[in-house]
Amino acid sequence: MGNVWLYTAIVRPILLYGIFVWWPALSKASTLKQLNKVQRMAEVCIACAMNTTSSEALDAILNLPPITFLVIISKIYVSEADSRQGKDFYANLILC
Repeated sequence: MGNVWLYTAIVRPILLYGIFVWWPALSKASTLKQLNKVQRMAEVCIACAMNTTSSEALDAILNLPPITFLVIISKIYVSEADSRQGKDFYANLILC
């Protein structure tokens, strides 16, 4: 399960880096599709699963939340931060 740690500690933060800037692009289905593709590829490699294994099953096996869920949560944080416009909120932001 060390590979799960690598994914959650390195790959996922890279994917979500700069979400404060590009979060309006999340309304496009193509952006979410690309994020799902990256997570799925990582899950298939980590679990040594076949390509036909469903993404939902891989999420459950590896105990990872869907990337779309994390993106939506991040989008909510960003919109709250924009409404507050406080630097403390950005400093204390921790993504799952």
